[in-house]
Amino acid sequence: MRVTTVAALGILVVGSVAAVVWKYTAPVLEQRAKIQTSDAARLKGTVQIGVDNFIGYWLLCSPQQRTLMRNDGYDQKCVDDEADYAGRFQKLKEGKLQFAVATVDSYELNALTSQYPGLMVTVIDRSTGADAAVACNDKVKNIDDLKRGGLKIAFAVGTPSEHLLKVVGARFDISQWREADKSWRIETKSSAEAAKKCQGGEADVAVMWEPDITKTLKRNPKASKLIGTDFSPYTIIDVLIVRSEFATRNPEVVTKLLKNYFLTLSHYRQNPGEAVDDALAYVNANATAETRLTQDDVKSAMKGVTWINLAENATLWFGIAEPEPGTLPKFALIDVIESTAKILTDSGDFTPGHRPPDDAGLMVQSRFVKDLYETGLASGEKVDAKDADSLSREFSELTEDQWKSNFRELGTLRVRPVNFPSGTDTLSVEARENVDHIAEAIRSFPKARIVIEGHTSTRGDSQENLLLSQDRAEAVARYLQVTFRVSPNRIRAVGYGGSKAKEVVQTREESNREYLGRLPRVVVKLVMESY
Repeated sequence: MRVTTVAALGILVVGSVAAVVWKYTAPVLEQRAKIQTSDAARLKGTVQIGVDNFIGYWLLCSPQQRTLMRNDGYDQKCVDDEADYAGRFQKLKEGKLQFAVATVDSYELNALTSQYPGLMVTVIDRSTGADAAVACNDKVKNIDDLKRGGLKIAFAVGTPSEHLLKVVGARFDISQWREADKSWRIETKSSAEAAKKCQGGEADVAVMWEPDITKTLKRNPKASKLIGTDFSPYTIIDVLIVRSEFATRNPEVVTKLLKNYFLTLSHYRQNPGEAVDDALAYVNANATAETRLTQDDVKSAMKGVTWINLAENATLWFGIAEPEPGTLPKFALIDVIESTAKILTDSGDFTPGHRPPDDAGLMVQSRFVKDLYETGLASGEKVDAKDADSLSREFSELTEDQWKSNFRELGTLRVRPVNFPSGTDTLSVEARENVDHIAEAIRSFPKARIVIEGHTSTRGDSQENLLLSQDRAEAVARYLQVTFRVSPNRIRAVGYGGSKAKEVVQTREESNREYLGRLPRVVVKLVMESY
């Protein structure tokens, strides 16, 4: 009786265990059977890319790209993390993502804690209007107005919007942004939230990306664009980053993804109508009825992005080949990484021992672009070599009346003192070095024209001071033209003598002598055509 009972209990236990095992293994076996009897059996693996809803990334997540990848045996998935950049790079480090897209500034800043787990393998696009600072009311007319106190600025923290603010603050010397008082900041989680702060009257300025810029300017009649990446097209650069370990172990997958991406870019350039439809589907994927975009909205937003083809990557960004016969290869990506690090350091984001590698090349891997370029895949693609040298850009000649009436002031650049020996217009060695820094700042704004103002102290003959200030302004202009090939048509040099001394405010700590010593100065302003 006891033996029978034990046997029965044993059978019951075994049966129960078998039932439990079957419960959990049956779905797995069923899924495996489906894979083996369907097209999924052809797949070699899954590739996951960390993205957000920025319109510049839609090509990577487009139907065409996914189809090409599937034809090569890979299921490509875009994982939208709603611009959680630090989380994106941590997932890249952990291997939960094989690729990630980001701006150069975002990777330098937000991947520091995850120890830069990936390498930049191609430049996807540059923002040429897709990011902008928008004045929400009539308190702010230009960038110099931002130097006043009491303004509220809304922006998404840790995003390209914040970086655009940092660039503006560094280039135009908005010193209060670097001070301890942060009451001017309205920190948001997204561009859309910053747009709401602008529309609701909580912010005087909002920094956003497309499509929120287009929507804000359309809905708010008082809103106006202060400055955008159409004025500064090398400020926000989007790159594709591959996990370093994945690139080492699966170089063929990286090559396939890049090849398919460039084929996708070519396909949509030849089919612009299809491009708009697919981009619209991408940006509206998670949109509400309130935030959905129309085709016209998407067309407008797409104008603010310049996608970079394979030939441009090879010749202008990675320095693999000559843009034109007889010209040197360009390493624009390295330049952007280095200049971005300077901006972030100036803004207090980096300190010694807590910053990106000093060698920008450690963040870049050019072999994949090089290999694809050498296959001839870029044959027939156009490259504008002048596009990489913003200082030598051509400008039309203007009359004095046109200079005075056709332009609006963008802002006054941050300028280190350009000193001259007393009574002369000769640039000292130190002055030339400081003009070199002016050229570096100007490089960031290739569409802006330049007004160089010469000023003297109020001492001495006013007419002689006027002539001397003109000569000094022209000396700076000549140096920029000769040394950096800046077009003479781009620059207007004007001398004011001591007539604008009141623009320099004497501090309480300054003696009269110190104050008078600050009056001889060179002021550099950027201006844009008025429309």
